[in-house]
Amino acid sequence: MLLTVRYEARNQVLEMEQVAEHCFKCGVCALVCPVTRYAEGYNPRKTFVYEVFGASEPTANEDLWSCAVCYKCNEVCPQDVNPPEVFKSLKNAAFQDGLAPSSVTAPIESVIHTGVAFPMSAASKKRRDQLGLRPFSSKGIHELRRIVEATGFKRRFSELSGSGTDDGKR
Repeated sequence: MLLTVRYEARNQVLEMEQVAEHCFKCGVCALVCPVTRYAEGYNPRKTFVYEVFGASEPTANEDLWSCAVCYKCNEVCPQDVNPPEVFKSLKNAAFQDGLAPSSVTAPIESVIHTGVAFPMSAASKKRRDQLGLRPFSSKGIHELRRIVEATGFKRRFSELSGSGTDDGKR
């Protein structure tokens, strides 16, 4: 089967990870990928080879975010392509282009505002108590806020995600 490659996309990917060019589409990556067991329709071979190299805008591919970066595919790749590194580079570029899905940006915004990625549930609080752990405290949130402000992360994240993080919220 011939693979149609859009050269702008190919060049964009190869600028990030030159080794991606060594992929000969054997599909071994798909055989060991644990995500394929749980994410219906996800196939790293299809995403990596056909959708990334064949897409006009590879960073817009939402399947990039399904890769758990477990490196199992890298362990078995006969060409040492290292798909997780390619996916990580594409995810970084997608984030920079403002293409990260809300499943990625929402926990970041939550950390900026509350200090935790996911709200503490009543069950979690009860379990912490049963284990003899101290109640959760967002004591360091002020320091975290100073860091995200001082580094410019809060402003940049707001620009990229359209999150409204700079809109005066705590």
